Amino acid sequence: MPTAVVVVPTRNEEKSILAVIDEIRGAFAGLRYDRVEILITDDSHDDTRKLATSAGAHVVIGGGEGL
Repeated sequence: MPTAVVVVPTRNEEKSILAVIDEIRGAFAGLRYDRVEILITDDSHDDTRKLATSAGAHVVIGGGEGL
């Protein structure tokens, strides 16, 4: 059962993060992957983290160091 993992670095993306997550899921729909895990590395001061988590993404705090 293959799993795809997509890593998305973010910083203050509250206006676009839900659309990005939807696009990622849509891009993998119908492909051979049983699961798509979305990992957000977040250095935001807005609601990016909260929105991404509510959309089912896994969020880790970047700590300002980037990737």
